[in-house]
Amino acid sequence: MKKQIQTELHAIQGHINRNFRRWFKRYPNLEGVHVGPKKVKGATLPACYAIVFHVSRKKQRPGKPVPKFLRVKKGDQDYMKVPTDVIQTGKMKLAGIKIGERTKNQHSSLVGTISFYFSTPNGVYLGSNMHVLAPQLLRSGQVFYDARKGDPPQSIRLFNDVIASTARLTVAVFNGIDFGFAKVDNPQVPEVIERIIKEVGAVKGVFGLTRANVHTAQLSFYGISSGRRPCAVTELGAVKNTNLQHIFLTNLIKLSRCTLDGDSGAPVFDQQNRLVGVIIGRDDDASYALHISDITRFFQSSNL
Repeated sequence: MKKQIQTELHAIQGHINRNFRRWFKRYPNLEGVHVGPKKVKGATLPACYAIVFHVSRKKQRPGKPVPKFLRVKKGDQDYMKVPTDVIQTGKMKLAGIKIGERTKNQHSSLVGTISFYFSTPNGVYLGSNMHVLAPQLLRSGQVFYDARKGDPPQSIRLFNDVIASTARLTVAVFNGIDFGFAKVDNPQVPEVIERIIKEVGAVKGVFGLTRANVHTAQLSFYGISSGRRPCAVTELGAVKNTNLQHIFLTNLIKLSRCTLDGDSGAPVFDQQNRLVGVIIGRDDDASYALHISDITRFFQSSNL
């Protein structure tokens, strides 16, 4: 039975991944979608999963109502009838925080998290959300940045109560994921910062969430507004709309609504202090995070 459920969930997630762009065009009120337990009058139906549509506001008589069931391909010739659900979530809100110190683009007032540092033969880099590192580029509609291909320089400030330094944005993307990397001008700064961060401690590797391990993972995040706070995963594979036309954030970790204003960008850890993901924002129903595996793939493709 467990294997059958996993197979069906995989098929439903694949159906979402193939069709969400068409749904966003069809339903103008749509803000997101995920696969989750079917609920009727607040009660969860046992062993019944649905394609859950997020809307900014529920309407008594929507112009284009979501069908009660969708036909989903399961295997080569087999199909299953999957129920739908509609929840009111409001719009996704992106905001910034810090962990131990703050970072921001010098041309922006938005302060955000440095999610982590890492070293390469070319120097020390920091990682954070693109909406923190280059918000003015997003406002102009630019969703990809690469300084090595001639994009105008973007200077980043790093600061806390003890020190201040600068970094230069190298590469960033806001499509599928929301992340970027900047080269630190003073490579000794991260060592100072690491000694200051007492609440979280040293990161001890990474841990990828899957449907097989998600229900046993005990997670927490660290944000300037919340401090260190536990967070529960409710679903995987969520898709959320953005303020930019035809741009979506995909394969998101859907969490209980555990973050406060300003907590976007916070690193998410398991009990062994392994990095699981990075908070990107919240709506009226839930908080959302990027998978560390998606960030790692972006890093590898960036050739830093």
